Amino acid sequence: MNKGQFVLAITLGCLSVIILTTGCATSSGTRKITPSNPLIIDGSPEAGGTPPVEPTYTPPSVATPEPEPSTEPSQTSRTNPAGLHQVVRVDIDNWLDGKVIMELGMLEIISGDEAWNIIYAWNQFNDEPKAGKEYILVKFRVKIVESEEEPYDINDAQFVAYSATGVEYTDFYSVEGKDPDLSANLFEGAEHIGYTAFIVESSDSPVAVYNLRWDENAMWFDLRSN
Repeated sequence: MNKGQFVLAITLGCLSVIILTTGCATSSGTRKITPSNPLIIDGSPEAGGTPPVEPTYTPPSVATPEPEPSTEPSQTSRTNPAGLHQVVRVDIDNWLDGKVIMELGMLEIISGDEAWNIIYAWNQFNDEPKAGKEYILVKFRVKIVESEEEPYDINDAQFVAYSATGVEYTDFYSVEGKDPDLSANLFEGAEHIGYTAFIVESSDSPVAVYNLRWDENAMWFDLRSN
């Protein structure tokens, strides 16, 4: 073996020793390090975290404005009366009644034999209508929104019936025992429901007016409305 071959053999031997030493150190001296308190950055339930709560938006509440009292006429007339379930609202200010804001509307209309049977059941001494005529019972709802002169009085005498041709019905009659009776004394803010009665021609299409002396603020109602 010459000198060059000897040096090469020595070098290869040294490299083999180094490789073997490194492999042993790696297999025997290296261990996996697991932190005792691992940092969780995943918020999913699988990762042990708490799912994030999405913020909810609640829109601000907006107050509903109260309706302004109407200062216009009742918008009804003998030829344009209010129908069933139509509320008429008026704003009155005169020397006799003072300032009054009120609502009035028909809830129910009963006529013919059915009306007479109810009236007779209320009081057997009530007068039966003459031939060709009939009773019309109207259940009204009234609300006194504002009243300067308290209490406000509502009664049957404030209603008048007119024929389809504009003739006032003047028959005298009195219906006793109405239940409930529309006639009442009402303070501001009060509501009341009750019946009033009319006698009219059976073949007529009459109207009724409340407080005719209020002129353009008089409240007209169609007694044949349905």
